[in-house]
Amino acid sequence: MTETIVAAELEPDHAEVISATLPLVGAHIDEITREFYRRMFAAHPELLRNLFNRGNQAQGAQQRALAASIATFATHLVDPALPHPAELLSRIGHKHASLGVTA
Repeated sequence: MTETIVAAELEPDHAEVISATLPLVGAHIDEITREFYRRMFAAHPELLRNLFNRGNQAQGAQQRALAASIATFATHLVDPALPHPAELLSRIGHKHASLGVTA
């Protein structure tokens, strides 16, 4: 089976916004991902009990993985000449699917 990657280009103004905000997001990515998980677990505490590795949460491994994924994908969006993160996204998708997580 061959996977097809569809290269969707950003509208110029969207690419400009992402390019302009990448440095700021990058500088605060640890805070952003901590806040993301804090809010998610506050709203859905069962996720931490049933799906997420508490050790990875406590050590920040999950937050760093999310941050790296966001940075990789956003960087590719503004520079499509970079390798497409399809393999990374596929691994993330397979992991979530194996846990029964749906979008």
